[in-house]
Amino acid sequence: LPGVVEAAGFTEVPAALLGERGEPVAASRHLPRPLAGSWIGSDLLNPFELAEGTPPVAPDEVVLDKRSAERAGVGPDDRVPVRVPDGAVEMTVSGVATFGSAESPGGIGVVLFAPGRAQELSGAPGRVDQIHVALEAGARAGGVRSRIERLAEGAGSVVVVRGREDLVEDRLLGL
Repeated sequence: LPGVVEAAGFTEVPAALLGERGEPVAASRHLPRPLAGSWIGSDLLNPFELAEGTPPVAPDEVVLDKRSAERAGVGPDDRVPVRVPDGAVEMTVSGVATFGSAESPGGIGVVLFAPGRAQELSGAPGRVDQIHVALEAGARAGGVRSRIERLAEGAGSVVVVRGREDLVEDRLLGL
């Protein structure tokens, strides 16, 4: 698509890291609703940066935000319970990530799955909820957004960024 350097989809999943007694582990007591979805494999488009470990690639792997991982006392290679739409499943922590320089995005807990697993858990394989787009220098965000929205036919919102810093700032403002 003219004006686009790179694009990637993000699929949301209703999921949460669970504690020892089956209660959700929140990064903040004031913001219990977690952000859960697919890991974005592009360094340019992913607002999360691995502090430890590797991205999730297997269906039973997740990346957690640093603050939630610390609260739960877990790290890479640990097994953790995660609530998903069909109940609780045991997952392996493949990595722990920061959100820019923060340990979590605005205090929200994060569980990120391999992209295919996120789509499977969402109940709609192939669906994306957000399309993240990096623009070429000089490209007009409004024009690119309009073209993608027409092509995607309601596939989700379009997040247009010029670089990693824009994405982190936009996500913090949009939370």
